[in-house]
Amino acid sequence: MALDAQRVGVCVLLFQALFWVAHLISKSVFADKYVKLSPCDRNQWCQFVCSFVKGTVISVLCFPIAFRNAEQCWAADSLDGAVNGTDMELPLYVFLGYALSDLLSIVAYFRRGKGDTAMVVHHVATASIWSYLLAIDFGYTFANVACLVECTTPLLAVRWFMASSLKTHPFYVFNGLMILIGWWALRIGVYVGFFGWKVHVIYISSFQPSRDLPVFVAWLVGAVLQILWWVPPSR
Repeated sequence: MALDAQRVGVCVLLFQALFWVAHLISKSVFADKYVKLSPCDRNQWCQFVCSFVKGTVISVLCFPIAFRNAEQCWAADSLDGAVNGTDMELPLYVFLGYALSDLLSIVAYFRRGKGDTAMVVHHVATASIWSYLLAIDFGYTFANVACLVECTTPLLAVRWFMASSLKTHPFYVFNGLMILIGWWALRIGVYVGFFGWKVHVIYISSFQPSRDLPVFVAWLVGAVLQILWWVPPSR
């Protein structure tokens, strides 16, 4: 089953619409603060609104899947498992649409010193691997495990919005603690650790180079980024 370009386009347009709705609402509701920001910072403001929504939607969709398939995930020794027509299809299209939409926003105000290079690498890798899985139709368990890290994304968005003037608020401290726990548990523990172990198991037992190698490369890129990105949230 081929990648559905129409569904990808719809998801991209939905996130672009959300971006501009956030811009218009922020101009009126937060006029005293938003309009004083630079164009680049206003762009980032709307990016974090989209990021919050994406992380929330992906988490709501993927965590129940993970709980239902916990035993299957633990026992998995291959990347077999269709995604099209399953409960993982929608999260992948949503994530793909977000990645492509947000990539446009990053490129529009590209600033190498703000970590944009890493974000471009992340979004290109994400869009490529989700497109690949949907086009070839495999990697169900891999996709689900990888999406679980999105649980921390809304927390990171909240941290960004509060950082400018609410760092002394108790919720800012609580949110930071949740990021600390979530990053270690999901991004380092599950994605880097558990998934890394699964890569090793698959490589030994069922590795199909022509099919599986792009997934291994995407995991490695993601793992390196999670470790590199750990430094800012840990402060």
